[in-house]
Amino acid sequence: LLADNGAQYIAVNDAACALTERSREELLSLHVWDLTPKDAIADGRQAWARFVESGALSGPYVLTVPSGKQIAAHFVASTDILPGCHLSLLRSIPPALLPDSRG
Repeated sequence: LLADNGAQYIAVNDAACALTERSREELLSLHVWDLTPKDAIADGRQAWARFVESGALSGPYVLTVPSGKQIAAHFVASTDILPGCHLSLLRSIPPALLPDSRG
């Protein structure tokens, strides 16, 4: 997934569409927060600010898909692969592998 400085998705691949259970057109109309569970949006915004400041970030992330199901993922992200264009690579993982998982 590629996002701009405002956390809006600007390019996505087929794997991102499959993982998030959304079409390319739908993903391109969303922000990072739109995939974040509602109770984690404040933490997600803080993580985004740390990410932009530090230039890179990685770790666990939970995504919400249209059915309401939550997908456990691991991400690796890098800022400014082009000016104002930030790359995030995601892969799904078993929920039991997330820190503080209640499994």
